[in-house]
Amino acid sequence: MHLLIRLSLRNLFRQKRRNILLGSAMAFGIMILVIANSFSHGISDIMFNKILRYAMGQVTINFSEKGRLMRTVCRDKERIMATLKDEKGVLLQAEESIGMFMRGIGNGKSDNVILVGVNTSQNISKEHRKELEESFRMVEGSWEDLRNAPVENPVIISA
Repeated sequence: MHLLIRLSLRNLFRQKRRNILLGSAMAFGIMILVIANSFSHGISDIMFNKILRYAMGQVTINFSEKGRLMRTVCRDKERIMATLKDEKGVLLQAEESIGMFMRGIGNGKSDNVILVGVNTSQNISKEHRKELEESFRMVEGSWEDLRNAPVENPVIISA
């Protein structure tokens, strides 16, 4: 056992430059892995805690009339909303919206998108508006442009 330790230490001290380069390469590789891991956790945190919460909420209730997937109509909205608002300590905010899966085409590119209707008559707090503006960066215009009366069908596109 003593011989093995003496031989290994002798080899380490004879090959100093190779050992330093090998240790530096391993440290650099571990550094890259740690940075990539932190970026991936940051992206997933923003996706789940900000973007998905605003786009879909924590709980989504869908209604399909007569079993047709594309016919989402709620005939008893008042009762459902009253039931949701009576929940204690669970419900922070209840919103109704309509969304449609579609194909967006423009400038030679296309992609699958979800088009979601927004109720602009609903009053929201300044903090909520600030979080929305931080999460959904506007390419052009602002949230107030949805209330512009001369425009027949206003649309917001966020990047």
